[in-house]
Amino acid sequence: MTLFGYARVSTSEQDLDIQIATLKAAGCQTIRSEKKSGTERGARTELQILLEFLRKGDTLVVTRIDRLARSMKDLQDIVHELKGRGVALKATEQPIDTGTAAGKAFLDMLGVFAEFETNLRRERQMEGIAAAKVRGVYKGGKARIDPEAVRALAANGMRPSHIARQLGISRGTVYRFLPDSIVTTGGATDAGETPFGSVDVAERAEAFAVAAHGDQLYGNEPYRTHLAAVVQILRDFGYTGSYQAVGWLHDVVEDTAIDLETIADHFGPEIAGMVDAVTGLGATRADRNERIYAGIRREPRAAIVKLADRIANVEAARVGSGHADRYVREAAAFAAVVTPHVPDGMWSRLTKALARHEAAAG
Repeated sequence: MTLFGYARVSTSEQDLDIQIATLKAAGCQTIRSEKKSGTERGARTELQILLEFLRKGDTLVVTRIDRLARSMKDLQDIVHELKGRGVALKATEQPIDTGTAAGKAFLDMLGVFAEFETNLRRERQMEGIAAAKVRGVYKGGKARIDPEAVRALAANGMRPSHIARQLGISRGTVYRFLPDSIVTTGGATDAGETPFGSVDVAERAEAFAVAAHGDQLYGNEPYRTHLAAVVQILRDFGYTGSYQAVGWLHDVVEDTAIDLETIADHFGPEIAGMVDAVTGLGATRADRNERIYAGIRREPRAAIVKLADRIANVEAARVGSGHADRYVREAAAFAAVVTPHVPDGMWSRLTKALARHEAAAG
């Protein structure tokens, strides 16, 4: 079970530190926070990121329910969405934990009051509609979302973000109507791709990786800068879908509290296997490299992602820096493992980047 924390305050003048400290003490490995009013759920972008990649067995933790929702209806919608995904909800300062009988009972009581409130509102609405019909001014409500239209577009290979735009709904709503098989694997593939090249999984991986790395930096830039560079290189050479997903995820196990089992739970064993292959764990740089080389021998497709990672690192390295010199020294050993599994043009891009550093070294 993985614990994900969410902290929120309403204004920029308020402090998030107490909430974040409480969530860390509760065991949250990843925490997303924001300074946004809770009146409109759509404006809470960090919450939306969490809700989009939480998967079965995870737990969403808040300090108090009012940090998550500002109305009974909002809370009911979120709880319903989490329940449908098999995700538990826990509040550290309130008796709410949907993983326990008492916590479920508490939420059930909230549900009773919410249903009562809804029924009153519906009754008033019907009275208003009846009065409007008598006056001849009733025009009817908005058309409802057609789940079959969502599924049909997905079956034809359209990405969830494009489906959302075409139908005028949120991407989260699109995912709610898609079968688990499509959500898990990413659905249809681009022309000429294998099933491993599914597209939508990359979007989920981006959200997951950005949340996992949190406030980590790559040099002086947000860590997402490096991840996006790796994914762009993969895109430059025609690698999409799950290759890009691994590009987003390649440093998660190595540099965050997320473990490989969590990656497998969220993205399946195939992607987890590639992430494992490019994860450098060990006491020394040599140990970490050897683990990656062994991983590539075991899972040759991982060479594509590792090469994209190395290109991004070399191109970003300052000429004459220790990082640049290290990449030059490792080039021969790296080539021996990687070149049998990557296209010549992609390898050529790395050699050109390395040549710039070699020339500067004299």
